[in-house]
Amino acid sequence: MFKRYLLLVMLCLTIFSLVPLTTSAATPPTAVGKLGAIEEELYGTEQAGALIERVSRLEFDLYSESHSQPILERIDQMYVDVKGNEETHAPTFVSRLNAVEWMFTKAITKRPSKTRLEELEKMIAGDVSVGGLMGRLNALLAMVYTQGDIAVEHTTLPKDSLIKVSLLQEVNGKLAREGDIIQFRAEENIFVGNLLIVPKGATGEATIVKIKHASNFGRDGRVDMDFKALLTIDGTIVPLYLGELAKKATESQIAAAGASAAGMLVFGPVGAIGGLFVHGKEAVIPAGTVFYTQVKEDVALNGLVRKNQTADSLDKFIEQNK
Repeated sequence: MFKRYLLLVMLCLTIFSLVPLTTSAATPPTAVGKLGAIEEELYGTEQAGALIERVSRLEFDLYSESHSQPILERIDQMYVDVKGNEETHAPTFVSRLNAVEWMFTKAITKRPSKTRLEELEKMIAGDVSVGGLMGRLNALLAMVYTQGDIAVEHTTLPKDSLIKVSLLQEVNGKLAREGDIIQFRAEENIFVGNLLIVPKGATGEATIVKIKHASNFGRDGRVDMDFKALLTIDGTIVPLYLGELAKKATESQIAAAGASAAGMLVFGPVGAIGGLFVHGKEAVIPAGTVFYTQVKEDVALNGLVRKNQTADSLDKFIEQNK
């Protein structure tokens, strides 16, 4: 039985790969672009209204006060505080929130930051706090870190780094539609040196870009997916694809698991994704399917320092969840 399964893996390298994606967008070039990016991060969508009204509303939400500097400076400062930029290698609102969410839920989710913070407050303190989001996040950080903040360092996640992921929902070629969003998550902590880059449980999204249905002439169903937005600790998007290293790592995992791997993924030509199949049937990939991906290109980002005097609890948490 196991030999037949391995033969199926080798012969059926016909139905799975990851389409390359681009890295996270660079800092928006305009003040309006930066303002919209901050609003999308905090609220989920860009807000309506006059520019000065939007700036004042954001400042009150973030800091509980409005500032008096020129409006362009105010927007730039909020953008650096919330999301950072190419020159900023200090903890941002996003990286701090990601660290706290992961510490308490073992996941990093792609939802509005304001919503995530409120849910964490309810979980930890029993109710939503009042005041600026920055101060409220600092209060949560003080509960986790002895000195009240995380420590980060700038680094590079190398090209071809392997990342083990699993699907959080079934993909059924008969029921799926182009444009559907499929959730997945990282199955292991990814480090560069002593820096945590992708924590175990970090979630991501894939988009179904093309579906080929099975036919009566023996053609198997196929679902092409673009794997986007695997979240790192600082919010950077990592470009993933299925290269030879990822294929070999997954095949080795299947071989090591033996016959118990019957529900796992089988590979195929570039541009296709699927599960174990019967000729002429639709592709079905079960939830929980585990496989390896690899990083498409070098990615510059900030990693969370694993061992330092402010993060003893983080180090213990990581050791327990390796």
